[in-house]
Parts: sequence; structure tokens; C-alpha cells
Amino acid sequence: MRHAIDCFSHALDVFCRGVALSVGAAVIATVLVISYGVLACEALHLSDVWVTQVTTYLMAYMTFVGTAALAWQGRHLKVDVVNAIWASACSRACPR
Repeated sequence: MRHAIDCFSHALDVFCRGVALSVGAAVIATVLVISYGVLACEALHLSDVWVTQVTTYLMAYMTFVGTAALAWQGRHLKVDVVNAIWASACSRACPR
């Protein structure tokens, strides 16, 4: 049973790395799409509506999927200041 759990955990880690790589590819795609939009507008005097929509969807993907991938890897942002303030307030309110 332990081997099956280890295999499943390893498979999830590999999947999470793949998801993180897809988020990185989304960052690169966002840069390319925005660069195309700027160049098309300024140099070619073209107006492409899809640039805004694609970048919006890519940003949503990067935000939500990237946050989930970071949380799975344990590298999610942590707010230590709030934790320190909360701990000190609790220790003052309930002394031992």
C-alpha cells in the first residue's frame, strides 16, 4: 500500500511540474501577444480585438493555475507579518 501511495505522490509531482511549465509558457505567450499588439498598433496601424481577450484569459490562467501549482509545491507566498501579529495578540489575550 505504501508503494502505491508513493507512486501516486510522484505522479502528482510530475503533473504539477508540467502544470508549472505550462504557466511559464503562458507567461511567454502573454509577452509575445502583447508585443504583437503593440507593434501591430504602432507600426502597422492595425487594431486587433483578440489581443485583449487572449491576454485576459492567459492572465487568469497564470493566476489561478500558477497559484495552485505553487501551493502544491509548498512555495506559495506566505504572510508572516499577519501571523506574527496574530500570535502576539493571542498570547496577550490568553496568557498561560
